[in-house]
Amino acid sequence: MRILLVEDDDMLGEAVRDGLRQESYVVDWVRDGGAALAALSAVAFSALVLDLGLPRGDGLSVLRWLRQGGQTTPVVIVTARDRITRPHHGLGCRRRRLPDQTFRHR
Repeated sequence: MRILLVEDDDMLGEAVRDGLRQESYVVDWVRDGGAALAALSAVAFSALVLDLGLPRGDGLSVLRWLRQGGQTTPVVIVTARDRITRPHHGLGCRRRRLPDQTFRHR
């Protein structure tokens, strides 16, 4: 399974990448929205781990582009924001209760 990790924080990105690799996933790691769009245009990923606060295009813009293109790739949203207000808004997806898992990086 090949996963695209989109995270601009080096420490968090390394931790997520290493954890996924330990579970035998193949991980491509990019650090901004533009690179994410380029990677998603070139490769069919099995899943996407997506930060919302990115340089060169925020994570919701990347997700909107993905969904408007008809791609149904599963996405895990990772953010430092305390709350995401209406994460489904503007993405063309059905409204549903989304799990909110908070963790602290040590």
